[in-house]
Amino acid sequence: MSDILFFKSKLEIKKWFQKNHKKSNMQWFGLYKKQSLKQVVTGADIKNEALCFGWAGIKIKAIDYFSYQIQYLKRKEKSTWSQTSVKEYKQLLKKNQIQPQGQWAFDNRNTKKVQESNATFLKKHIVEFKKNKIAWSFFNSQTASYQKYMAYWVTSAQQDKTQNKRLSELIKDSEGQTKLQRVLKSQEKLIQSKKNRYKIGETPIEEAKNLGPLTGAEFRTFGIDTVEKLKSLGWEKSYSMWVQHYPHRIHSIAAYAIIGAVNNQAYFKLDPELKAEAKNFVKELKYDLRY
Repeated sequence: MSDILFFKSKLEIKKWFQKNHKKSNMQWFGLYKKQSLKQVVTGADIKNEALCFGWAGIKIKAIDYFSYQIQYLKRKEKSTWSQTSVKEYKQLLKKNQIQPQGQWAFDNRNTKKVQESNATFLKKHIVEFKKNKIAWSFFNSQTASYQKYMAYWVTSAQQDKTQNKRLSELIKDSEGQTKLQRVLKSQEKLIQSKKNRYKIGETPIEEAKNLGPLTGAEFRTFGIDTVEKLKSLGWEKSYSMWVQHYPHRIHSIAAYAIIGAVNNQAYFKLDPELKAEAKNFVKELKYDLRY
């Protein structure tokens, strides 16, 4: 992996793309989160310049609780564009900010996949589906992403016979108040493969919810190297040990992260009671350590 670049201004972003958009194919860009108080440029700032020069962000990874990195690649011919990217591109075009390479990437994009993402049932499919009121009601109670995927799954079949067969399968499973069974089976298979990825008691600390490579490395330095060990110690003891070794971690967000990791909850979706408990614990630690 190439070195992570942190920009100090929007002008720096533009200058980097001007200099490197042709001779480079990939780059990781670092960004600070708003709560870090170090944020000077945003992900949108980088994305806009990338669009202008024919690049796209494809992968996001955490660095620590205050920063993250995004991998950007130069777009190839027939690359897929999201609806959002197309819309943002057109807005930048109106402002005359698009560069020749960005124009080339847009003109040579894969328009078919964008159309696939907008797939909807044919009128005859909807008429057939609505005949079964129970199935139609259940299907419409599902998420928009599931409905779109099912519409594409049915309509992407080349022959009418296959489309009708898929639609019948979808209606049957929906009538039984369940998602498409073949989808559920593949999801369960994926879940089981993840469960069996590590032996009991050997799940790396980085696999705990909210924790990334850097935090995992910090925890390993004082003996907490697995998720199981983290949970067996409990969040209070684990967090106390963490801040004793890394005092810059003594703040509420870090406490939310570790308490969420132990309770399998995303730190930004913690129960109010847990957040209040974490805040009080941080105050007590600060008092004890005289911060």
